[in-house]
Amino acid sequence: MTAKYWVEVDVKGRATVNRWWSETGTTPVNIKDNWVEILANETFDTRRWNGSSWEDVLISLEELRDIRNERLRVSDYTQLNDNPLKGDTSILAYRQALRDITEGYTPVTTPNYPIDPLKLLEREKALALASQVTE
Repeated sequence: MTAKYWVEVDVKGRATVNRWWSETGTTPVNIKDNWVEILANETFDTRRWNGSSWEDVLISLEELRDIRNERLRVSDYTQLNDNPLKGDTSILAYRQALRDITEGYTPVTTPNYPIDPLKLLEREKALALASQVTE
């Protein structure tokens, strides 16, 4: 059998962070009506499930603010006084770019979000660890 993949969608039809995978291709018992079967390489993060298919939608200013606020919230810990990342210019620039993203915003399907330097740091650490293992 071929493996199957699912993603959970919220009440607005947006994909959540919840994913499920079945190597055998059988539908797990916990897959409910708010789960949608997807292809392994399907892009859906900037799309909405309309009940039968994924569709491209414009990201409204309100949605952009919600996404921006969540990304700021996730990086708030970097601004605590005892955090060694406090004052890091790349993080400060990232957070400022998030604050500025709503200025003059016109709804589009894929907003141009700033690159999160914390994700770049995680990737660099992972690559460094991988190179140590292969040496």
